[in-house]
Amino acid sequence: MLNTKGCLKLFIISQTILKLTEFEMISQNKSKTTSKFNLMVKILMVSISLSAQKNRCSKRN
Repeated sequence: MLNTKGCLKLFIISQTILKLTEFEMISQNKSKTTSKFNLMVKILMVSISLSAQKNRCSKRN
């Protein structure tokens, strides 16, 4: 039970980071292509780590 709560908390944190990164990307829309690319990579990394953590959590339960 405690494990599921920890996974849910991690999921919420990851989603929050993802949303903040998306917001950052929108607000920097008029800046250079390089920073847009960096933000896209950041979003991709968060998504990958989130799905990896979800897999780990479902295996434990």
